[in-house]
Amino acid sequence: MKNKDIMEQIFDRFDPTIKNYSLFRKKKGWLNYLREDIELPFKPEDLKTLIFELLVKKENRPRGKRLFRLRQRYEFTTNPDRKPFRPEEALERFIVVSNKDDFFGQVPIRGGKESIDIGIKEVDAKFIFVELKSWKSGDSPSYAVLESLKNLILYRIICENKDTCSSYATVPIFNDIELVILAPEAYYQTYRLTSQPEHESRNNQAKVQELLNGIAHVFGTKISLMSLHLSENKFLTYCKQAFDVRNRIGPKRLPVVTLDGSISTPELKRDQWQLLVNSS
Repeated sequence: MKNKDIMEQIFDRFDPTIKNYSLFRKKKGWLNYLREDIELPFKPEDLKTLIFELLVKKENRPRGKRLFRLRQRYEFTTNPDRKPFRPEEALERFIVVSNKDDFFGQVPIRGGKESIDIGIKEVDAKFIFVELKSWKSGDSPSYAVLESLKNLILYRIICENKDTCSSYATVPIFNDIELVILAPEAYYQTYRLTSQPEHESRNNQAKVQELLNGIAHVFGTKISLMSLHLSENKFLTYCKQAFDVRNRIGPKRLPVVTLDGSISTPELKRDQWQLLVNSS
C-alpha cells in the first residue's frame, strides 16, 4: 500500500473528536471558520509537537544528496495552445526570473517532490520560505500555512542533525526563517480576504492575524500573507509571449518554454507585492 504523504499524516493526527478539518480541505470550511467562532482542530503547541514527531520518523526524515540546493529554474511546460500545463509552476518561474539573484525555485527540503516553492536569501542569517498559490488553487490559506510549517520543521531537523548525517552537512544554517504565503489577488478574493465589503475584509483579516499570531509565536517564526496584482489573463499573455521567444518539445511531447528575462513582468517584482496580513 502506498504510504500517505506528510500532509495526510498530519491530518490523521488531529483530534478525532473535532470535525472541522474542512478548514484545510475545502473552501466552504475556510469560509465557515471566518464567519463562525469554531474550534480549531489543534492547539499551536500540539501542532508543533505532532509535526515534529512525524517528521523525525525514519521514513519521513529529510533525505537525498541535494537538500536545500539553491537553483534558478526558468523552464515550464505548456499545452499546445500555449497555456501553462501547471499554472503554479509557470508563475513560480516568472517570479524567480523577475527577481533574479536572491530568488530560488523549488528548493529541495525532504527529497522527492517535497520542496519549498520559492526561497529568498535576504542576508547571510535570514531566509524566506515562500508557499505559492495560483489564481484557482483549491488549497485554503490555512492549508498553505500548514505546508509552510511542515517545511520549517523539516529544515530545523536538518540543521539540528548536521553533525550526524552526511547529506545534511552542506545545508546552510539561517538563524531567521520567515514564512510567506504568496498568491494573486484573485486567490484571496476567493477566500474572502480582499474585495469584500471593506468591513468584512477587515474582520476576516483580523481573525486570520489572530490565528497567525498564535502559531508564529509557538513556532518561533514570522508568517505573512502577500498578494500579487496580476490578473490571470495578463499572466497568460506573458506565457504566450515567452512561448514565442523560446520553446522546445519536451519528453511528454508538450512544449517547454524557457524564460530568458526578455519579457518584463513588473507586477511580479518583490517591491510590488502587497502585504495583506502578518503575525506580529
